[in-house]
Amino acid sequence: MQEAPLPPNEAERLKALYKYKILDTDPEDVFDDIVKLASYICETPIALISLVDSERQWFKAKLGLGASQTDRNVAFCAHAIRDDGILEVENALEDERFADNPLVTGDPNIRFYAGAPLITNDGFKLGTLCAIDTVPRQLSDKQHEALEALSRQVRSNLDLRLRTERLKELNDEKNRFFSILAHDLRSPVKNVVALCDYVEECHEDMDADNLKATISDMSGMAEKVDKLIHDILSWARFDRGEMKCDLKIHDLKTTIDSVSSLISDLARQKNIDFAFECPEDISVVADSTMLHSIVQNLVANAIKFTKPDGTVSVLCQSGNGWTCIDVKDTGVGISAEAIDQIFSVGSFFTTEGTSGEQGSGLGLSLCKEFAEKMGGSLSIDSESGIGTTVSVRLPASRPEE
Repeated sequence: MQEAPLPPNEAERLKALYKYKILDTDPEDVFDDIVKLASYICETPIALISLVDSERQWFKAKLGLGASQTDRNVAFCAHAIRDDGILEVENALEDERFADNPLVTGDPNIRFYAGAPLITNDGFKLGTLCAIDTVPRQLSDKQHEALEALSRQVRSNLDLRLRTERLKELNDEKNRFFSILAHDLRSPVKNVVALCDYVEECHEDMDADNLKATISDMSGMAEKVDKLIHDILSWARFDRGEMKCDLKIHDLKTTIDSVSSLISDLARQKNIDFAFECPEDISVVADSTMLHSIVQNLVANAIKFTKPDGTVSVLCQSGNGWTCIDVKDTGVGISAEAIDQIFSVGSFFTTEGTSGEQGSGLGLSLCKEFAEKMGGSLSIDSESGIGTTVSVRLPASRPEE
């Protein structure tokens, strides 16, 4: 018996197979119907949809066979995935590759085998649609054509299954997303309403300082709502492909100064030492809206997760064709597990700030997507209880310059 050599692209082939998340799943009518057709057309008692894993071949659909899988080293299909066309073995007893194969010398006593590879759009062969008989035989030209056509139907249904699963995941993600947003919006809005009711009922008894402090609280709550709505709308526009990326050369210090003027009050409220260092001559190629959103989100997050009397700093530097923006804080830090979740819109990682600040967990995910859209990157270096540094790297100039 000759064991089939591994395909030269075996690692990539297995990765493509696992992407479909179909191994060890329950039977499905669409695939069962295809093996019935293959058996009928090829006039064989056995037909299988076989997927070749690293150590086994597993049958997504089967007719005329009790086993759900076999070892890969005895699998006819392991040979078939090395060819682009149908592998046909007219009499296994007369083929040196299979004559002493235990599937030939014992149950199910294979004599005839015809396997059409299941080829993805990227050219990876996941397995086969195969027809098997216990007596020697040969397929006609029409049976060859039909078996190949059915193998393409298997591939198409695998792709459809994958897209359906992905759409379901996206739908579940968006349902969870809007549920979280409803929660995060409700809290500050309720606080604003409560403060308005308080002022309405007690304004005659309030002195000027108390009234001013209450109005300031109301303003802060309204700003949080406005910030969250801005993130929601930005994400929605980006998700629909409506947010265009208009890359231009910008003076980075202008953006940093603008963000500083907007954020400085938040830092003062928590007595946080907020400082930035950005030389006058640093340029960056970016979309102005995306750049401003990134810097504002990162600085606001740093303040949010830094305890009172802590420090937040922004350092901008340029070199080797890149401009780097490092936002560093002495905050609570982020665990490695949390970092894995933060960048995914689908995970909606969210937590309160050190003073109970609310957020959707959407900001950092958007920042990363914006940075990558502009040809850059975003990374996090953090240690729980010590602090966090978020680094953004963007092109310093256009490629042609």
